[in-house]
Amino acid sequence: MGIGGSYPEEEKLGMRYSFFLGKKRLFADVAETGLFRRGLGLMFRTRNTENLCFVFKNQGNKGRALTAAFVFFPFVVVWLDKRRKVVDMRYVLPWELYIHTKRRFSTILEFPVNLPNQGMVSFFRRKIRKV
Repeated sequence: MGIGGSYPEEEKLGMRYSFFLGKKRLFADVAETGLFRRGLGLMFRTRNTENLCFVFKNQGNKGRALTAAFVFFPFVVVWLDKRRKVVDMRYVLPWELYIHTKRRFSTILEFPVNLPNQGMVSFFRRKIRKV
């Protein structure tokens, strides 16, 4: 399931993922997640964990919500459509219980706020609309 094809429960580490914000093409190193990891996301991890990529088979996942319960650090969540274009993004604080978008998406990227992600996170924070 997802980008890699099959569906082992462990993560596929070190995958280079490209996506678009407007006409700008961005690249991120992510770990594609299996079915079990999708349910946990960044929960119970440290700030220095890898970026996560959640690919869903069906586009139109408007009703799916995330939670930052048991996430002890801030992170940026980015929702992408099937063409890998950014449809929404949000800066999330620890312990936020309900994180969602009203737009249709097929992929979610999560970027922990840490030193390796400093450039990516500051880029997204400048673009994210003030709520």
